[in-house]
Amino acid sequence: MVDLLDENPEIAQREREAIQQLAPYEEELIARMEALKREALFGLRRLEESRKQRDAYSDDYGTVEGFMFDKRR
Repeated sequence: MVDLLDENPEIAQREREAIQQLAPYEEELIARMEALKREALFGLRRLEESRKQRDAYSDDYGTVEGFMFDKRR
């Protein structure tokens, strides 16, 4: 973030101060965002797997449930 200040002199003074206050926490913030990103990716993969399993057992024959015929003896 601090590099951003050097590259963009047009950033307002108020924004500069906010960035300077957050700068010490930059590594922690990035690490937390990465952890949340991994957690979300894991959740999406799990959701996709459950969707695949559900679709594997879904009714591929339309609305017909099935028929049973009994034989007379």
